[in-house]
Amino acid sequence: MDARLTTEQQDLRNAAARLADDLGPGSVSGLADTERVARLEKAVAAAGWRNLRSDGASAVEVALVAEEFGRGLVDVAFLGPVLADDLRRGAGLAADDPPVTIAVDREAVDARGIGRVLALDGNRLLAGQAGAPAPGADLTRPGAALKEPLTPAGELPAGEAERWHALGLVVTSADLLGAARGAHALACDYARVRTQYGNTIGSYQAVAHPLAEGLALIEGCVSVLRHAAWAVDELVPAAALRAARTAKVYCARAARTICETAVQVHGGIGNTWDCLVHVYLRRVLADTGLFPARLEEAGPVPAPAGDAPAPSGSAAGPDYRDAPAEAAFRDRLRAWLAGRAAAFPASGDEYWARQGEWHQALHRAGFFGLSWPRAYGGQDLPPVYDVILDEELARAGAPPQPSLGYLVQGLRRHAREQLRRRFLPGLIDGTQRWCQGFSEPGAGSDLASLTTTATREPGGDYAVHGHKIWTSYSDVADWCLLLARTDPDAPRHRGLSAFVISMRQPGVEQRPLRMMNGVTTEFGQVFFDGARVPAGQMVGVPGEGWALAMTVVGHEREPAELGYSARYGKLVRDLAARVPGPAPAELAWAAVQTEMLRLHVRRRLSERLDGVAHGPAGSLDKLLMTWVEQAAGHAALAVGGVRDEGLLSAYLYSRAQSVMGGTSQIQKNIIAARILGLGA
Repeated sequence: MDARLTTEQQDLRNAAARLADDLGPGSVSGLADTERVARLEKAVAAAGWRNLRSDGASAVEVALVAEEFGRGLVDVAFLGPVLADDLRRGAGLAADDPPVTIAVDREAVDARGIGRVLALDGNRLLAGQAGAPAPGADLTRPGAALKEPLTPAGELPAGEAERWHALGLVVTSADLLGAARGAHALACDYARVRTQYGNTIGSYQAVAHPLAEGLALIEGCVSVLRHAAWAVDELVPAAALRAARTAKVYCARAARTICETAVQVHGGIGNTWDCLVHVYLRRVLADTGLFPARLEEAGPVPAPAGDAPAPSGSAAGPDYRDAPAEAAFRDRLRAWLAGRAAAFPASGDEYWARQGEWHQALHRAGFFGLSWPRAYGGQDLPPVYDVILDEELARAGAPPQPSLGYLVQGLRRHAREQLRRRFLPGLIDGTQRWCQGFSEPGAGSDLASLTTTATREPGGDYAVHGHKIWTSYSDVADWCLLLARTDPDAPRHRGLSAFVISMRQPGVEQRPLRMMNGVTTEFGQVFFDGARVPAGQMVGVPGEGWALAMTVVGHEREPAELGYSARYGKLVRDLAARVPGPAPAELAWAAVQTEMLRLHVRRRLSERLDGVAHGPAGSLDKLLMTWVEQAAGHAALAVGGVRDEGLLSAYLYSRAQSVMGGTSQIQKNIIAARILGLGA
């Protein structure tokens, strides 16, 4: 299971990007530059971009080119001819010149400079002639009426019509993603230079936040599209079509939102003919209408079943199937869960009460700490094994794995080896319970304003005074990873240090917080009144607390670290099973959202194989996770109303996701300032 692109695929994407950047229109007036169009046409023809499929390219590779061409508003024929090329290949027809495009609904698509068309009617391949290109809503790809009735030209094998339709959905989704990226880049560039009230408009949250949301949507599109493109060639036609419809629904919604935001960011100028943003918007609208996908067609995705292991000779590039070792691990885990999952509650106060017991059972069986070092009690497995664990726990209706990865990551990166060897084994095997003491009543998202102090005593220990809140597991914790101010005279970020402090000592008082869904044991508040912590239990050096906190919250914001994705999918599938007829719109959209997040987690974990550390990108993941959980909450309310206590609880709990781990507004600030460079 690996969602990464190969070096060759990255090179292909870069080559397409260079062509789009060099010869794309670049402006509305550039659309009328016939010399530029001629050079672009010559370059596309010479490179063989339109014959990618007959040259052996995968759907992933076709999608990469289509995305870059969409971003650069490439305005010579590509999308139609590349789909026609696949039709010819599927029907066993030889490729020849001149190029051919496709016809859909009695109209030639992407017909600039092309007179011949192919169309599909069921499994029958039809051919005909197109008239002169005519202007339409899309200013970059004119269509054309057909000259005469189409005539039979061949037939596709059984199932291949579905596969070709999936490719059409994927290629248009890729173009949607590319156009969204192009419009988003234009809007960000404009927001960095346009000034109002003495500041660039990108420094205002009203502008910066929608642009941050747009970047998160782009990341979601990348994840759901890559899987759909892979599925075209690797899954059975029905599954490939379902994946492609999911991608099209998600990408179409996201791209239109991003383009509309780009118009808004440009203000009045965005509504003029000469602003390039409307060209992107028009292209997105045309893509959405070509091979349209309805929300209800996407539907809840079946629970991951552990597909047959990837064949040893499978094509290079992304492969979402289990490798043989991964399949064996999944089988072993599934067998273990069959006899144990039902013995442990999966939610509510009883779940929290027995979480430690569940944690230890998982670890003893070799199913916890999978990607952490063996030296500290982990399994030293690749990160994708955590995907399998979360999927199978949800599938079995078992409790989720405890969410402790962010604490492990913080100690691994910042603690001395002596502290790591002392504390990580007990944290990982569950024999010692832990909590995180960061937030305070006056320091939530603004963590640097915390007031809890750790004062060095003459004997060398630190005395801690202060009040922490939203502290998960505080009622059962043996240890707390505590953030406190050790230097009140230093700038507020630099005066913080981190400690491992015992929760089982005088001077520590824990009080539960009852949440609005009725759960009383998940969160607590902790009062420190002279509690002691040895100087040797400082994590890192004095003043390193802020760096540790950023490591911890960065991982805390990633759904891959928390294992939530599979739970959302399980909830949506359970809701779908309760609906006898058509799913309500809220449930259908939640199904699309949860599938996107499932695939996004796989991509993020695959990236870790290359040593990618996401840093501020964790805020993008946090936004996606928030939107997904709250979509699932809305679906629960739509299906169960307020009379079903369990579903009402799921909805109520989802409201916390946009607050805990850093509010959505703060995540957007981080994205805008640290990724987009908007100065928000």
